[in-house]
Amino acid sequence: MNRKKLITFLIAGVMMVSSGNVIAAQNNNADTLDIEKTAIETIKNSTLIKTSIKQTENAQNIYYNAKAAAQMGLSMGRGDLAKMVVYNPISAENLLNQFITNEVVNTNSVRIDAYSKFISLLKANYAVNIQKELNDSLKKANTKAQLQLSNGSISKSNARLAEINYLKSDYKLTNFEKSLDSAYMDINLAMGRDISKSYAALIDNNIVPVKKIKSLDDYIKDALVSRGEIVNAQSTLDAKKKEFEYDKGSLRTDYMFYVKKTQYEIDRAESDLEKAKINIQLEITNGYKTLVGCMKAMENQQINYDLAKSNYESAKIKYDNDTITINQFLEAESAKAEAQINLKNAQLDAWLEQVKMNNATGVGPGLK
Repeated sequence: MNRKKLITFLIAGVMMVSSGNVIAAQNNNADTLDIEKTAIETIKNSTLIKTSIKQTENAQNIYYNAKAAAQMGLSMGRGDLAKMVVYNPISAENLLNQFITNEVVNTNSVRIDAYSKFISLLKANYAVNIQKELNDSLKKANTKAQLQLSNGSISKSNARLAEINYLKSDYKLTNFEKSLDSAYMDINLAMGRDISKSYAALIDNNIVPVKKIKSLDDYIKDALVSRGEIVNAQSTLDAKKKEFEYDKGSLRTDYMFYVKKTQYEIDRAESDLEKAKINIQLEITNGYKTLVGCMKAMENQQINYDLAKSNYESAKIKYDNDTITINQFLEAESAKAEAQINLKNAQLDAWLEQVKMNNATGVGPGLK
């Protein structure tokens, strides 16, 4: 696989994970941020990716040099130089394939890390916005309660409850704002930007988890075909088999020694391939449990939010008709806000786990 094919493969991977976000990332407005823009900038700034690219380029040069040396040896009629003519190109090609696969896996790994940071930023931003709206409502309610207390139309205990509700909400908002500042610093650092930079808008319209996931068997089948560990192990096995075919047809005094040596290496490569398959099956099985758990949590949080929203709407009608106290209404409003935050978090967690599983059943990285 050459560099051009590698780049094509990487672009295809981005499109499969979040095709809609690629369009959003084309927006040149520096005051907005979306998940793909985050990933692209993080990848460009990653020392790991820069090192991987350099390693792939070096391996490619080694391969070209090995092929050139082999051609020279053959043109000189030195077919007896088996190592130069046969083994070196095979070994160099295998090495190049290994580094190409590793570069793809590392790129996906950095991309997922960038996705995780953007999800954390969204969570913090959602929480601040929802809590701020609630806080404004509780502040107004507290101001009203204190005025009612001064003219004797509300008890001191009820006025105090309104004040406590507001103070608790304000404290929670402060903590959410600190988390948001931390998330901004984290994501800007990964992208190589000023850590204090904030954005006018976070584009999230395409971060929507699918409602139905594939079966465990389907995930495992995909992983056994595409995972980087298996691709690399298969490449090594294929290289050893090529050497073995040459050894079987060669006329050399140490024929039996080389045949036995290569057969041993083939057996070991086959064993490594089978171990990789077993480990990946176990990994996907465990990861599937986590994914199913996230899907179930999202369903439960949707039920909780629907109930909290219904309770809030009912409480608002009762409060407008003076059949419940203001604090009973504010409790329902607070419960709705908390359920809304929990639902958003569950949806984002489910989406991220789906992306991780898609990568783990593709070339990688794995779920560890």
